[in-house]
Amino acid sequence: MADFSHLARPSPEWTSFLEKLSLPPAPEAVVDPDIPAIRRRINSHRFSTSDEELKALGKHGVKSQTLLIVGEDSVEIPIRLYFPRTLGRNASVLLYFHGGGFFTGSLSTEDATCTMLAKDCDLIVLSVGYRLAPEWTTPAPFQDAWDARCWVLHNAGHMGIPANISLYTMGISAGACLAASIVIRERMTGEPVIQGQCLAVPWLCMPEKFPYGQIRHGKAAPVQCRNSALLSSSWVEQYARMINPSVSEKNSPIINPLLLEDELVGKSPPTHIMVCGNDPLRDHGMLLKEKLERLRFQNAPGNEIWDADLRDGISWMVNRTAPQHDNFRKRSDQGNLRPDSRVRSPYEEANASVLLLLYLSSGLVLPVPTMSDQDALTPRVFLVRHGETEWAKSGRYTGITDIELTAAGFRQVSSTAKIVVGAGKFLDPSRLAQVFVSPRRRATQTLELFLPSLEANGNVTRTEDIAEWDYGQYEGLKTHEIRELRKKKGLDQEREWSIWRDGCEGGESMQQVTERLDRFISQVTEIQQPHMNGGYPANVLVFQFIVLRVNPGRQVSHGLLLRCLIKRWIGFSIDSDLPMQLNPGAIAVLRYASRLIPVDSESVRKQDAY
Repeated sequence: MADFSHLARPSPEWTSFLEKLSLPPAPEAVVDPDIPAIRRRINSHRFSTSDEELKALGKHGVKSQTLLIVGEDSVEIPIRLYFPRTLGRNASVLLYFHGGGFFTGSLSTEDATCTMLAKDCDLIVLSVGYRLAPEWTTPAPFQDAWDARCWVLHNAGHMGIPANISLYTMGISAGACLAASIVIRERMTGEPVIQGQCLAVPWLCMPEKFPYGQIRHGKAAPVQCRNSALLSSSWVEQYARMINPSVSEKNSPIINPLLLEDELVGKSPPTHIMVCGNDPLRDHGMLLKEKLERLRFQNAPGNEIWDADLRDGISWMVNRTAPQHDNFRKRSDQGNLRPDSRVRSPYEEANASVLLLLYLSSGLVLPVPTMSDQDALTPRVFLVRHGETEWAKSGRYTGITDIELTAAGFRQVSSTAKIVVGAGKFLDPSRLAQVFVSPRRRATQTLELFLPSLEANGNVTRTEDIAEWDYGQYEGLKTHEIRELRKKKGLDQEREWSIWRDGCEGGESMQQVTERLDRFISQVTEIQQPHMNGGYPANVLVFQFIVLRVNPGRQVSHGLLLRCLIKRWIGFSIDSDLPMQLNPGAIAVLRYASRLIPVDSESVRKQDAY
């Protein structure tokens, strides 16, 4: 039987690291842990540490770009791309998933590591900001990981990435579980694309599924390292409760890669594993190591220095260089769990919804309606998404059901309005020509919070043209529930349900949604066209909220519908795969020019919106 207990040795370097870190108490010492506060504390430390590491990198020449892509279940996923100084014709792309127990970490906590990898390994790094617990449970983060993999395969050309790419994946701790899950999912579907995986201090199974029978009695890491200073076994158990997998998910190798049968393990790509000695997750990596060695996998290089091991292991995966040392690195401390990061992206903070967010690939050429006399006062269309609702929070399709905002939704909208609405501010009511609002209560509430005196002015039009998609029989369901329902009816036996292709039983088709959006856009342009010289305020506000600018228009609307509206505005089909996101309570801006205007917190500050 296996025994890796000798790896749990003390490290002076690790002891010094712990002295600088403010750690939360173990969950058994807290009746009701304040998860948001713990997340802020941990992320704050990771941010500051990464800032220092980025400075140490000096002039690295790596360029980064942050985008928002739309996943299979219509939820937006933030990603960040890191481009090395030069790219060859056949580029390598590394899908990167941060650690943090499925509830901490972000794109920015990984800036230093991703920058270092892009620079030293000469590859493009794509970091994925997957959904976190407890706000999101399984399968959300695993679906995000898969969606990111599919997105890069289908959209590489749009991002300036060479079409002939080689794809690899890497994750740290919980992120390693996500990295391994997409490799397994590929092998299970018979469509292997990923050519190598790096699993750093990997979480590879739920606590109750750990194979204690394979470890010498009392020597298993979850027992030996139960009270480890940085990551205790009780916290691992708490993390597992927060992501809340179902009974079937707990038995799935997608969630528990360590339980994968040898037949599929034998189909794994080259694998580089790094473990910490004093870590309750240590034996996850070590048991996978033994299984791979039993299946005669080739070893990768390593020298027991964290950054060097990452560089060497990934270079080995990409270049297939001959191994120099024992591949599966065994660390005597947890210092390699050190945090990394850079400047925070607006949507990464708890109060993200007060920011104005809409990102499109800078590599895309976006055709839009053109009009003459485009100057600083040219009419704009402001799109305002309603605040959070209970169904939106849980990922349920919300169309015609009249659900009200949550308390958090009220705060989101109020915070946004305070920052951007007012005389001389980003959204000046005096320059609104017309406001359009979806008839749903959540959109109306958003309008009332945004512009409380607007109704009295008579410039508000309620229209079903900008109401959310009618999901018919799928109203209130999640994506996986819809797919299960359709399969029970004998549908989609050879392919998964897609709202674009299959529509919604008893609801709207893609063609019907397109027709009403085109009708609405014609109404907006008719209002604004006479005022393109800026002489008369002709902005339109849309609450789904949607809004027009000239004084001629304003509007309010919903998540999926707003993305469809944006695509039609720029002349694309609504099923086009364009990376964008509009969070609850946030605003986007459309104009008559070459592209959408991305608006973020920095641009708001420059306008003295505070």
